[in-house]
Amino acid sequence: LSLVAFPTEQPDGSFAIGRPTAAIEASWGKLVFGDKSELDLSLPPNTPFVIGCNEKKCLPHGHVVTDNIKDSFGKQRSRVSGAHCNIRLPSRLETGEAPQPRPQPLLQDTSTNGTWLNFQRLERNESKALQNGDLIKLVNPDASQDESVKCPENLLFTFSDTRPMNFISYRLRLLPIDLP
Repeated sequence: LSLVAFPTEQPDGSFAIGRPTAAIEASWGKLVFGDKSELDLSLPPNTPFVIGCNEKKCLPHGHVVTDNIKDSFGKQRSRVSGAHCNIRLPSRLETGEAPQPRPQPLLQDTSTNGTWLNFQRLERNESKALQNGDLIKLVNPDASQDESVKCPENLLFTFSDTRPMNFISYRLRLLPIDLP
């Protein structure tokens, strides 16, 4: 990996390397489902991307998924809640302390049956920071041993952080020196 940057002269005579523009940060994540389908996450900060089985609760910013299994009474039902979980990019100022230079996307469980992040169940309304490569399942991963309740590929996905890597900016002031 190499980085080529061209410094620009500042009004005070120093040189600085600029930061990426906001346009580069438009898409901040991608979900890759087990069936190889992909969704880009490019919502503004604090706008939740809702995943669930109820179209009214998920749209316009979300994705509708369901598994439609038959229960013990032969009735069709889904293990996915109407608004099962959401993913959002918090604003830089949300922490209430010093602004974060690169806030981590958050996964929040809003379901009755649970959401699993890397095989750890989240508590209802609990939010966890997402890392590149995290595995998210909308149904109990332990139930996958029984073929009748196996986790369908459209109910598991990995998160990819698509934002450019941060780099540290340096400022350098060149002062003339007198040579003998």
